[in-house]
Amino acid sequence: EEETNSDSQRYYYCREGYVCDFGTTPDPDLEAPFGQFKMLCPEGFVCYEGTGLGQMERQVCPADRFCPTGTADAYMGYMADDSVNRGLTAEEANPFLNMQHLKVLSDHRVDLVSDHDRRCFDGADTDLKMRYRTRWLN
Repeated sequence: EEETNSDSQRYYYCREGYVCDFGTTPDPDLEAPFGQFKMLCPEGFVCYEGTGLGQMERQVCPADRFCPTGTADAYMGYMADDSVNRGLTAEEANPFLNMQHLKVLSDHRVDLVSDHDRRCFDGADTDLKMRYRTRWLN
């Protein structure tokens, strides 16, 4: 967001389930260099609202709970509301609809992926973006 700077960033706390660093902006775009949705809480940990980069591995998942990537509260089952925060519809957020795209994955296998997964790959697969040019086969 253009009106956010290093002084005003403290007004935008990192949402639960995410990890943010100094200078985080409220920008929901995956391409935003300091957007608040850039990094999900790592697997095996819990990230409450305001979790910074230095605290992302401080709150270990309780022994009797399951904490996948983006866990916000292991006892209540809260997760990062990634699709809600990005303004996706229920259809856009459903990873099982419209399985119609072929994708070469990092281990050189080809897989059929949905519209949802294609958007995820387009926004988050920077390592593959740097090594390969993606050509979707529809």
